[in-house]
Amino acid sequence: MTIAPTDRIPTTAPINISEMKRVMAQTMGTISDKWEKMAEAKHYTLPQRQAFAQTFEQIVGPAPLRVLDVGCGPGLFAQIWAEMGHEVTGLDCAPPMLERARARHQQAGLNSTFVEGDAETPPLESSTFDVVTNRAVIHMLLRPGLAVHRWHRLLKPGGKLVTVNFRPDRRKLKHVLKAIRYRLNRGSKKFGVKYSREEWQTITAYRESLPFGTTVPKQVFELYTAAGFEDVRYVSDELVQAARRSHEVPEFRRGGYLRYILAGTKGAD
Repeated sequence: MTIAPTDRIPTTAPINISEMKRVMAQTMGTISDKWEKMAEAKHYTLPQRQAFAQTFEQIVGPAPLRVLDVGCGPGLFAQIWAEMGHEVTGLDCAPPMLERARARHQQAGLNSTFVEGDAETPPLESSTFDVVTNRAVIHMLLRPGLAVHRWHRLLKPGGKLVTVNFRPDRRKLKHVLKAIRYRLNRGSKKFGVKYSREEWQTITAYRESLPFGTTVPKQVFELYTAAGFEDVRYVSDELVQAARRSHEVPEFRRGGYLRYILAGTKGAD
């Protein structure tokens, strides 16, 4: 059976990067509550957090280190690093997400810092961090190459960039059907979000302007090397996968995506 691609809403206006980013930040702020609940149940159970912590320590070494989480959202991924004993800064473009991140970390007794800013042009000083990390962020950037170069600049010599992301498993029909359903509904029923036609046109234009859309690990690997990272390598996430399989929430069983972890080191200046 062949599934035809869905029609895309045409956009005749020229691409306005600032406006696209504004709408996307507003969108993420709108769904921050449901996003946090879904992500916590799906990706951040205690066994998964512990498995991530073990994996990250193998990559970056023991705490304490200065860690920047780019695109931190409600602070779930940053929480893993903070619980490991690192000094964590979270960066996000959506103020409602940052409010949730601050509340989460304060409630957990974690002394983390959260800053509003653009992942492609972080308003932070160069050579400041030992680790820059991001999860499910790089494929949503209009200029991922610029972002990786900027993240390289933020690292101290010997610092590490750690990317955790997913790529679609095109062999699975579920992924194709989900993408079609999302476009036809102009939003996500799971998140309770329905966009106006104008908002959907902007979001569609944004998605169509993304150089990756969904990331293939090889593409991100090439960005690392182009930015000057050394010892670029894929890292096994078997510990996390095992934790997920043993504590999987039936409602959120993963279908159609494969995780990868990529790490690279900034050389001496």
